[in-house]
Amino acid sequence: RALGNLNNIQLSLGNLCHVDLAEGNATAARARLRECLAINRRLQNLYGIAHWLPTLAETFRQEGDVATAARILGAAETLLGQIGASLEALERSVYERAVVALRDGMGKEAFESARHDGRALSWEHAIALVGA
Repeated sequence: RALGNLNNIQLSLGNLCHVDLAEGNATAARARLRECLAINRRLQNLYGIAHWLPTLAETFRQEGDVATAARILGAAETLLGQIGASLEALERSVYERAVVALRDGMGKEAFESARHDGRALSWEHAIALVGA
């Protein structure tokens, strides 16, 4: 922070979210993601936003808002397609675990419906869900 390197700040915040989630602290993860995503918005870093959306979905899933989590995954899929990117290994793992947990928890039909709805969300709307 002292150096003002926003890219490293957002990356560090996002990585700390993974620690928070592993410890079951979705509230702390969401606070970090709020700042992380706001920085990415400021930098106009769509790759960074797409990169962290599955982690955001996992915070909603851990807090019990499964429909929003599924919609955010759909929004992530759309943004990744728009920018021609794919998730890196850690985020891919978060994404895949969330898909399985949401599909099992919501039922396949409800999950697919919510994810489909999320594909129509803009990335701006998706990150607004966390106040970024």
